[in-house]
Amino acid sequence: MLEITKTQDNGTLQKLNLNEAVSGSWFNLISPTREEVQQVALVLGLDESFLNNSLDADELSRMEFEDGNLLIITNVPVMDEEGNFDTLPLGLIFTPESIITVCSHENKIINSSSSFNVIPIKPVFLFESYSGSGVFLIKPFLVAINTYAESSLKSSTGI
Repeated sequence: MLEITKTQDNGTLQKLNLNEAVSGSWFNLISPTREEVQQVALVLGLDESFLNNSLDADELSRMEFEDGNLLIITNVPVMDEEGNFDTLPLGLIFTPESIITVCSHENKIINSSSSFNVIPIKPVFLFESYSGSGVFLIKPFLVAINTYAESSLKSSTGI
């Protein structure tokens, strides 16, 4: 699934089609098809491996900087049907024009209906002091910690 959004001046999110994507758009890829990966890579001028690496269940957490684009892959907690935690890779890609999130499964960390989407997304200029991109970068980690902590507390206390 490919979802593209852009924060408007009034703080609301506008959903966009691939051909409408503009500077400052957020491309959210969850269990993307091969075609969606190819289309996003083409539109943004990215190497497909930047997107595909985040879909590999065995991918290790890491950072990579290439051609002005920053890739951060981190493992985020997910709960299985039996209530046990596992992790899966989540890719955060920052280009000079857009932000891309990539994950092989739907999750609570990046979810189209979560409060994560209310973060204002504006063009990212790497290594410049722009607080909005910093908030976007930190928010997934805070959501992951909170998700894991809440679930752990519930399972250990029965509350």
